[in-house]
Amino acid sequence: MARFRISTIKIDKIEADQSGRIKSVQFEIGAGGKTPERTIEARKVSEIIPSVEEFQKELSTTYPDTCFRIFVGIEKGYRKPAGFDAATTKGGILHDRFSNPHVVTVLREDTPARETTHPAL
Repeated sequence: MARFRISTIKIDKIEADQSGRIKSVQFEIGAGGKTPERTIEARKVSEIIPSVEEFQKELSTTYPDTCFRIFVGIEKGYRKPAGFDAATTKGGILHDRFSNPHVVTVLREDTPARETTHPAL
């Protein structure tokens, strides 16, 4: 069984392209001190997903006015399960997870001066 750290970073703005794919995420390093995190144990990627979803819901409830980007990493000394890299890279099931994305400014590439709702979040 491997140990994974689910960590977060506070998000200020999200920039998306016309199709709704995220191009950039703006955050302030060191702002607000330590952000929420959790350590879990799992054998397979499919066992990680429910823990991330539960943590995502808890963040949304506990911090209703804050958007966090959620990351999953494996702790030092453990082997990654099959499919972990694919799940945590662009397009993977554990990539681009956010809590409360509706509370941040989302800018669309086609109309950079206007705030819009991000269809994928």
